[in-house]
Amino acid sequence: MRSSHAWLIFIAALGLAFLVTTVIQTETGYLVPSPPLPQRVHRPPSPLAAPPAPITTPGPPSSWEQFYAFLEEIQPCKKLLKVGGPSGSSSDGSKSLCLDAGFELQPGACTVLSFGINNEWSFDDAMERRGCTVYAFDPSMDVKDHTRGHNIHFYQLGVSNIRKRVMFNTLQGQLDTYSAILRKINATERVIDFLKMDVEGAEIQFFEDVLAHNVSLLANVKQIGMEIHPNVDINRRDQLWRYMHHLAALNFQLVSMEPNRWSLIGGRTGRQTSNSYELAWVNRKFRL
Repeated sequence: MRSSHAWLIFIAALGLAFLVTTVIQTETGYLVPSPPLPQRVHRPPSPLAAPPAPITTPGPPSSWEQFYAFLEEIQPCKKLLKVGGPSGSSSDGSKSLCLDAGFELQPGACTVLSFGINNEWSFDDAMERRGCTVYAFDPSMDVKDHTRGHNIHFYQLGVSNIRKRVMFNTLQGQLDTYSAILRKINATERVIDFLKMDVEGAEIQFFEDVLAHNVSLLANVKQIGMEIHPNVDINRRDQLWRYMHHLAALNFQLVSMEPNRWSLIGGRTGRQTSNSYELAWVNRKFRL
């Protein structure tokens, strides 16, 4: 009985070999050899890609003097102009815009994100007149989502490090992350010609989220105009110090700095100082 089983196994193996090596009839009637069985080749697993090197920033400043000195390390922009505010003057409503080669605005093809409006539309209106599509955000205004003019799209929404609702006096406002807001307006892959951030201290939460979790989103941003609020708080000062050095490591160059004249405090370190500063950076990878 055992020998008959072995004989049957031998016959089956011969039949399988015959089926593999025989020829098969195609629909056209031609005889073609059957394809060879694929061979299994052992390949060692590919090594994992090395993670990007972490960005290191210097330790906190030793004094307010060192912090202010850092704010004064301005890189040149040959064509720097003020946009917004009364007649384009230096005010709480204006931002500095660099129009050097690589940063020119292309009418009909430029995009502006404007966080923080407070019913002061001069910057947004000016950027629309220059041919840009403007997305404006403010959760503290008692105004529903709408289109202003022809190409300013307003959202009753603010930026933070998490999605949440907060109270602004008697108005409850919605906040969300920068990445979620980009998805909402379908701009995740879009080049942002100007990112305006005037959010009364929430720039800390913006940096906290983006620099830790979505830093790649800044690669498409050409310019940032931001009001920062160190006030007289050493903790806030040190956070801003770290975040601004992180921006510098990401190729952002500071091209403009002005103390906000509405919150001057003076007397500190022998120079005119303020609780808030208007800063402007350009992403030097776009320079021509």
